[in-house]
Amino acid sequence: MSALTTHVLDTSHGRPAAGMSIELWSVDPHKLLKTVKTNQDGRVDAPLLSGSEMVAGTYELVFLVGDYFDERRFLDRVPVCVVADHYEPRHGSPPRAVARARVDRWVGDYPRQFARYRDSDGRTPRHTFFYPLEEYEAEDLDALAELCRRGFGEVEVHLHHDNDTPENLRRTLTGFKEA
Repeated sequence: MSALTTHVLDTSHGRPAAGMSIELWSVDPHKLLKTVKTNQDGRVDAPLLSGSEMVAGTYELVFLVGDYFDERRFLDRVPVCVVADHYEPRHGSPPRAVARARVDRWVGDYPRQFARYRDSDGRTPRHTFFYPLEEYEAEDLDALAELCRRGFGEVEVHLHHDNDTPENLRRTLTGFKEA
């Protein structure tokens, strides 16, 4: 079962950040889902999302560090973006149109949701797309490649190769490279 949890450390004092308030937001639509406090170990007592609550989507954790340190400075609210999704367009063997719609959703939604975020070097968040080799579709991979060229990610070929042999793995990889 998947779950979203967090552990917060107060590195300025070398201890867990006990009692820090954290807000969990849905990004699209932008809505506060819950507010929790960390326990003595700097963890939350229960998952922020789990079971049926743990759905694909984009979430934001906001750590209320200004309240924790009892002071207001430059960063009194620290947001952290969380993407909950598993990229396999053909998961569950859907029709081709459904798989393609999943790719289109990623290509359209990811820049819309994350283009506003930048790191200290000015780069947007980058997602690693683990593309299943056995689900190769040139059209889908081309769409992801364009998203990556725009700076939003990278594609890694994902191999399901349980009980494989070195010879078959070599043959599989060579065949994919030539495709």
